[in-house]
Amino acid sequence: MEVRFDEQSVIVVDMGTGFIKAGYSGDDLPRVVIPTCISERDLPTADDTLGPGDNKPSSVVSRKYGLDAYENRSDYDIYHPIERGIVQDWNRMTHLLDHVFYNEL
Repeated sequence: MEVRFDEQSVIVVDMGTGFIKAGYSGDDLPRVVIPTCISERDLPTADDTLGPGDNKPSSVVSRKYGLDAYENRSDYDIYHPIERGIVQDWNRMTHLLDHVFYNEL
């Protein structure tokens, strides 16, 4: 029994310690090659829902991916979700893959 897929409908992802490579199965080269890193920084925001006695600071997490993460390393904390070929931080890896699929491909 032979199974055939449309060559442009299958996405291939190579998640490596150094780089993530992604593309379509019929292409000769991956469409996306980015470093496997993510950087994060908490950005304080004003929250109108806090009551007068509530002094909890509210924040939003700002993230950079791949080369942008390295370029902004002085302002952000850099994380490498894969170490020695094993995913160590699935939460950050999910954010990184979402970026690849929704912004790069």
